[in-house]
Amino acid sequence: MPDLATALRRLAGAPALRVAGHGLPARDRDAAAGLPLDFEPTPLPDGLQTLHAPSTAVQGRSFVVRGRVQGLSGGSVELLGPAGETLASAQPDESGDFALAGLAGPAGPTPFTLRWLDAQDVLVGEEALRVVVEAPASPRLLVLAGGPGPELKYLRRWAVDAGLDLHTVIDVGAAHGEWSLACA
Repeated sequence: MPDLATALRRLAGAPALRVAGHGLPARDRDAAAGLPLDFEPTPLPDGLQTLHAPSTAVQGRSFVVRGRVQGLSGGSVELLGPAGETLASAQPDESGDFALAGLAGPAGPTPFTLRWLDAQDVLVGEEALRVVVEAPASPRLLVLAGGPGPELKYLRRWAVDAGLDLHTVIDVGAAHGEWSLACA
């Protein structure tokens, strides 16, 4: 039959509807409204079902890879670093969800690998992850001075040598700080 509405018209008085497989297409949902519905979904295939991995990470900071695997009872999921070393390992919960934390290394495109193993530690599958590691932003420093003085010169030299982004605000005049000089 071309659609559910046609089938229901031809089989007038159907007491309930049993759907097996992937569900009803959008065009048939209105025709099924009001009927008792029994749905038997097709079992999901074994393996990785969902994956949420960052595309970027900051050098020296941790990042989290989350996902869901199907059919891995008693198994584990591992996050491997660029050199093949295990960064994190976890057993998925009863629904197959997992979360693994890794540490971003040197800046640049970095290949990580997610792999899942069965209860006997036999490799079931793996997925390559591409994470672009970015250098952290340089710290910024704000100096508020009550007036100009020689200490500011040395502080400024130290900040420039340390690679800090320095912003200086110096009060120059007026007893109540009404005048300020800002230097970048």
